[in-house]
Amino acid sequence: MEDILKLITEETFIISDTHFQHRNILEFEPCRLTQMRIDGYEANEHDKWLIDNWNAVVNKEDLVLHLGDFSFKQLVNKEITLSLYRRYREYTKSSIIHICQNNVIVTISDLIDYNGEYSGGILDMEEFKSVIKKYTRLEEKDLSDRPEDLLNGEIIMVLGNHDLKPKNYLNRNITIIDGFYSYIDKNKTVLNKVITPDNLFSGFIKSFGDKKIMFSHYPVFNKDDWDRKNKMIAPRIKVLETIFSANSCNLNIHGHIHSNLSTFKHSKNVSTEHIGFRPVKIKTILKEIK
Repeated sequence: MEDILKLITEETFIISDTHFQHRNILEFEPCRLTQMRIDGYEANEHDKWLIDNWNAVVNKEDLVLHLGDFSFKQLVNKEITLSLYRRYREYTKSSIIHICQNNVIVTISDLIDYNGEYSGGILDMEEFKSVIKKYTRLEEKDLSDRPEDLLNGEIIMVLGNHDLKPKNYLNRNITIIDGFYSYIDKNKTVLNKVITPDNLFSGFIKSFGDKKIMFSHYPVFNKDDWDRKNKMIAPRIKVLETIFSANSCNLNIHGHIHSNLSTFKHSKNVSTEHIGFRPVKIKTILKEIK
């Protein structure tokens, strides 16, 4: 993790809350649809619009720090999906597996009655889709190319409340910050993991010049009533407050609240709605707060 955090500099791009494959995000954030129409995109081209905006500023060799909520749901990896099928052929009828981590459970007995009996062969992707279609919410577009495969640059990501568990990012082109770290690079490098890893809570503190900055998905000292009452989010915000104060941080760069304004004066919201719907460089953010 030390080598990963060392890569993040003022030249690194930053963005948060892209929400790829989130059908209803245009209802929650209508400013997206307004800008899409100005840019000449249709309402059903949200992902294409985000990808085109991203690639317009990010080159293949660039580094992008994503502060969480990359996508709203599981994005299917075709190879992993087929691998799962080959493996569960060997299980018994009582075995239970997860299909695509899509919050849907399918039993082997469900699959055995395909065409009245279990052939024991390996199905191709089209056959496999027809088998599981009636048991999951999987749709045709969910089996398209993953957004991260179409985006320029290397992505380092802090986990948000809509993201997957780190282990589910295996074989994907995203590096996950797997806990909360304090990183100080002066005459020597000191790396301290300050809390126990949490599947939906990660981030880091790093100094840029004379400013010690906390990078996180959730905003520190968040006053939002819904977040404060949310059993999943509220405890994580409390930990952020403790870490921010204990480490004498100067600034919190975060996402999570989309088009809403930060309520803490020492914070900067880099949700995509606040940065022109495309990544910007960290040095640009730092100039804005001086």
